[in-house]
Amino acid sequence: MNRYLYDSAYLDTVYSLFADTKRRSYELLRISPGDRIFEIGCGNGKDAAALAEMGATVLGIDCHEEFLRDAARLMCKGLRLDFLCSEADCIDRPDESADKIRFDRVFQHLTNPKAVLSEAKRLLKSGGKCQVIDVDYFGMTIFPCDAALERTVVDSVARVRYPNAHNVRALPTMLSDTGFVVTEIEVRPFVVDDYSTGKFLIRFDTVVDQLLRSGQITTTQHAIWQRYEESIEATFRLTIPQIIFMASKP
Repeated sequence: MNRYLYDSAYLDTVYSLFADTKRRSYELLRISPGDRIFEIGCGNGKDAAALAEMGATVLGIDCHEEFLRDAARLMCKGLRLDFLCSEADCIDRPDESADKIRFDRVFQHLTNPKAVLSEAKRLLKSGGKCQVIDVDYFGMTIFPCDAALERTVVDSVARVRYPNAHNVRALPTMLSDTGFVVTEIEVRPFVVDDYSTGKFLIRFDTVVDQLLRSGQITTTQHAIWQRYEESIEATFRLTIPQIIFMASKP
């Protein structure tokens, strides 16, 4: 897995911003007391702890030790919760040791997505559920924005800032090719109605400045974009498609 672009404080903020989609993902998992759940790419452990609070036995897995140091603080209050530092494609746990496996905003970072899905299938019991939540950066819309400028900015985010963002659109095929049965796909648009939040999530300022330096946008287009940063500009809208994929192991 590539190193994350963010720190633990960023993950905390995103956890709050995307709370509705996270709650929906928990509902779709249909957690039963005693379910053994692997949260792969758990970051600082907030989702893993939430699942444990619902009665599941949860193992949070991440390859970033700095995130897991923060996650370890959540191992309290009698929760059946533990954490493991590991790459996602080679996890030291027995075959068929999980009832459910969950990935949240992981595949946008992966260079080896099929290997990770194969490992998830190995770990999952027959009939178990695999859930993947991720962002379709290619599907973002920005309003109001000149169509050509919007396309240039979106493509730069999806191809340069997140060079593995194409994995998300390929997930239905990759899941099927790995031997999963895709049972449900739910798209949940997340609407950002202020520029400061959009900049926090995507770092649009860095993206647009790089496009200007590389000659991919004009100085006029750059000036148009900069108006979003002005307090008097109150029309900025960003829509980010979040997708929940549900699949099962036959």
